[in-house]
Amino acid sequence: MRAILSAIVALGFMTGSAQAYDYCVADDAYATTLNVDYDTVGGYLLGEAIYDGSFLGVISGEVRGSRGMFSIDYMSSSGMRWYSFNVPSLGDAETWGTFSDTTPPAYYDGPRAATMSFCADDVEVISTASGAAQ
Repeated sequence: MRAILSAIVALGFMTGSAQAYDYCVADDAYATTLNVDYDTVGGYLLGEAIYDGSFLGVISGEVRGSRGMFSIDYMSSSGMRWYSFNVPSLGDAETWGTFSDTTPPAYYDGPRAATMSFCADDVEVISTASGAAQ
């Protein structure tokens, strides 16, 4: 299923038919824009991560109650970044990065607190990194 979602989102971005998303979110530690749609009926999140104007990966996740979680499946690396956060404030956020080609998955960036905000909140990005595995 993840491969199908990745293909659909990537195709939309590459053909220039990318839609307007419900939310634009950013982690202050990375220069990556996270564009996300939220399905209010099922609680699902689906979107794309954009870095330096280019498609970086597919976002998928869900919101249950007052907590949300999503992952970014990086198309150009073997890593995935995960986020867990409070809804609707994006507070109490955590992030971590795992390699997706190891069993069990190994961290390339261990769990840590994250400062997330909506793009319209004039985010001060403190890094030029994308958050993807290097």
